[in-house]
Amino acid sequence: MKRLVFTEHAIARLRCRRIERDMIISVVNNPSFIVVRDDETEAYREFSKGLLKVVYTEKERFIIIITVYWVDGDEAKDNI
Repeated sequence: MKRLVFTEHAIARLRCRRIERDMIISVVNNPSFIVVRDDETEAYREFSKGLLKVVYTEKERFIIIITVYWVDGDEAKDNI
């Protein structure tokens, strides 16, 4: 399994949005669905708080988490 690396931006978003790292790991490892755009992947998973979106890119040995945020269902549908 590739190691997760969080950008400074992603860490800041985690803190201000009160998202736990375990949730990010869950989304990346077991997404409800994904959207691939160029070299970035958008992974989505439903939690009791709502739908969590994780944007990341994959390198040879790493998954680099770019940003994370809660989305509503309409935004997710628009991106599929």
